[in-house]
Amino acid sequence: MLDYYGLLDHPAGGLAQIAARHHVTSRTVANNAAAVRAAGSRLPLPAPLIAEAARASAPGDDHLGRVRIATTLGLPAPPAAVVDESAPVGTAQPGHVTVARAAVRVLAAVGPLDLPTVATAITRTRRVRARNPLSHSASAPR
Repeated sequence: MLDYYGLLDHPAGGLAQIAARHHVTSRTVANNAAAVRAAGSRLPLPAPLIAEAARASAPGDDHLGRVRIATTLGLPAPPAAVVDESAPVGTAQPGHVTVARAAVRVLAAVGPLDLPTVATAITRTRRVRARNPLSHSASAPR
């Protein structure tokens, strides 16, 4: 049953995965879990254990295992971890990365400059290329 609750060296998995690891049927795993759940809901629980089992899952927690533990103890399922999608990784366009690298080289060579001066310097370094010029709004920090 430790495998069912994700308390071994890997997170909780599906019934079929657990059954295959232990060479039993998924129905056997489900019956054992139901028996433990019936006994667990009758246990007197200390307040710190209730607080820990009912807290929201943190990123990296085994949420399925935490839900199974809370359900077994007769507690409400903990909410899932909040995922921060405000800063997606790897969304910069290659042209913008090239411009940013050029801006860093210019700033490293001459020191801090205002945005229009940086844009003019980058445009001069890229004028031999047939590309769209960089506008001030495209280079402004967001």
